[in-house]
Amino acid sequence: MPTPWRKYEILILMDPNLGTEGTEDLINRCRGFVIDAGGRMLKTERWGIRDTAFEVKRQKKAWYLLLEFAGEGSVATSMARQLNLLDVVIKFQAVKLAEGIDPSTLPEIEEQVSAVAPSKPPVLPDLIKDEEEEEEDEFAGEDEN
Repeated sequence: MPTPWRKYEILILMDPNLGTEGTEDLINRCRGFVIDAGGRMLKTERWGIRDTAFEVKRQKKAWYLLLEFAGEGSVATSMARQLNLLDVVIKFQAVKLAEGIDPSTLPEIEEQVSAVAPSKPPVLPDLIKDEEEEEEDEFAGEDEN
């Protein structure tokens, strides 16, 4: 009986100056890390260049990439080891999503998602009038006399 797999998600922040060709090269390398370790890629999301919450390795922006893959525990360990060796990777964080997955239930074809636009903050209605507007409203009725 084969060992049950685990499902992982990894967010990778890359050098924003890498360019399209460089990012595709890194995606293919990550795909190779997973497959060479005996795992399977499930999803690739290219988020594009975004601002970081704080400066990381003297960078205020980064190229964001989200990968979802499955395999034995050694797959995630191998991926982390390889990413630590790459200079273009600013930071990464891997999370285990599920455990005890049967490999035969996983999709054979990797899902591709590209350039998800960052969501804009909601626009709140202006509920409070400025003090000047309130004063104008108070004096508006006095001119009619």
